[in-house]
Amino acid sequence: MSWKGGGKGKGRDRAFDNFDWSSHPNPPPKGIDPGVGDWECPNPGCGNWNWAKRRECNKCFAKNPKARNFKPSAGEINADRSAGLDTGKVMSGGGQAVDTYEARRDVYKEEQERKRRREEEKKETEKRKTEGQRCKFCKRFTCIC
Repeated sequence: MSWKGGGKGKGRDRAFDNFDWSSHPNPPPKGIDPGVGDWECPNPGCGNWNWAKRRECNKCFAKNPKARNFKPSAGEINADRSAGLDTGKVMSGGGQAVDTYEARRDVYKEEQERKRRREEEKKETEKRKTEGQRCKFCKRFTCIC
């Protein structure tokens, strides 16, 4: 005898299949299936039914009591930013979170200083090459010391 599965589908909780929703004060509407994780809002004033993928009620924003805490996805963060709910933090080079104007200004100044030093080093190298002088420490036109 081989078992071929059967039943109503993928990972459904069969306890909900036999549940009598007529006695429930707010039975699920068509298209909502509590057997796959769809849930009713715990807020007594709302009572909205939500799909399993939602972490909060789409009407009153009450948290799903059975949902685990997840780190927000990049899409959720971008949606918040586009709606003006951004935290104000900006990722600067090296993955540092910068959240104040002064800190951003300092990061910008540091970047400008690095660029200026790099340009000066390039000019010194070109000058040494044209004059035929080497660095007195590392003995190269392009100094590595």
